[in-house]
Amino acid sequence: GTIKTERPDGTHMINIKESILPILNFARIYSLRDNIKEVPTLARLSKLHETGKLDSESYSNITNAFESLWKLRFSNQVFAHGELRKLNDNLIPAQIPESNLKELKKAVAVIPGIQSRLSYDFLGIDES
Repeated sequence: GTIKTERPDGTHMINIKESILPILNFARIYSLRDNIKEVPTLARLSKLHETGKLDSESYSNITNAFESLWKLRFSNQVFAHGELRKLNDNLIPAQIPESNLKELKKAVAVIPGIQSRLSYDFLGIDES
């Protein structure tokens, strides 16, 4: 698979924070719907799973994606700080080690599925 990138200044980049937002919003929206009071995203996802609102496979895929994206975001910021660069959420795929690039691709592959589920559950639109 490929990753959709932005091209500020001609450099292919992916904004990792924007990649995390669909997962955050998914957890928030379903938690609001189901009156789940937990605040951290992983706690919300766990509660959705515990209450049967999220099956085991979906729970595993979404939490793994969320954790992978956060890890990549954090690593990117640590490296930027160490190199005295301005901190931001932009990753340059060409500069990411192959193992991290595979992890990134696997994580972002989860996002269309959760977006489709939101569309179907809240708008009645089947995007598959």
